[in-house]
Amino acid sequence: MYNKTIYNGVQHCLHACENDISVAEIHGSMVGVLCADQSVAYPIGLARIGDDRRLVQKGENLDDVLAALFAKTRDDLVSDVFAFELMLPGDEVSLAERAQALAQWCEGFLYGLGYVAVQDDVEWPGDCTEIMRDLAEISKVDSNVEDETNEFALFELIEYVKVGVQLLQAELQSMDDPGPVH
Repeated sequence: MYNKTIYNGVQHCLHACENDISVAEIHGSMVGVLCADQSVAYPIGLARIGDDRRLVQKGENLDDVLAALFAKTRDDLVSDVFAFELMLPGDEVSLAERAQALAQWCEGFLYGLGYVAVQDDVEWPGDCTEIMRDLAEISKVDSNVEDETNEFALFELIEYVKVGVQLLQAELQSMDDPGPVH
């Protein structure tokens, strides 16, 4: 789980600027953009996320917070110590809200990835197609659940998404890296 202070700070800024996009969805979008193209600079990346979405910048504070989140997200994705985490609410919110946030995160991720990487003739490497199909299904998850069995299932889904995104990122980055020249 993401640092609660960071999550709450981003959430506060989004609400203060009257944005209805969730923290999970904006983070998922950022991760999708960065998985497709790690070289994207923050303002361009945010423009890609916000072009036809609900994100409207109304204050410098929001821009500063999102710039810091974008930089941290990029650092976490390329870290050798597996620092990457999904930015989701913590256990203090209901299971239904956490399931909905995971669905929004996946929706944002697919949007960000698609905005940067989708072309009609792309042949996705390795397990990319299956992972993206799974994320699309998770984005439709039923959030009307509240029991211990579903708590564990949500935990497993979060871990699957986390690992799936890291695998997808590695596969996509290997497409951009032509490898050693002999």
